[in-house]
Amino acid sequence: MDSQAAVIRVTTLVMRPGQRTGLLEAAAENATAARRAPGCLSAEVCEQRGEEGRFLVVSRWSSRKALDKFLEWHKSVAHASLADFTLGKPTSLHHEVVAGGERARTGGLNARPA
Repeated sequence: MDSQAAVIRVTTLVMRPGQRTGLLEAAAENATAARRAPGCLSAEVCEQRGEEGRFLVVSRWSSRKALDKFLEWHKSVAHASLADFTLGKPTSLHHEVVAGGERARTGGLNARPA
């Protein structure tokens, strides 16, 4: 990956029984929408190892501002497209990158003295 992320978003989806295909299709559409958004560096759908029926959508963002702008538009669309295939609403965590890659070497976001 060429670009250093400032924020990583991890969304957890819990599959409704018998809805694997529908959930994966809807999650893939959501990941594609994210990848098309300005500031999105990548977005993938992963199956959580050891947790049957639990999937993660992991996206990397160039800035918190880019992620927030995407979510303003996308949040209601995403939840609606997944509702028939999930148990409950998706849950998301946003993780700020504090070390690694160029950002850590140059004292970028959240840099702290050693």
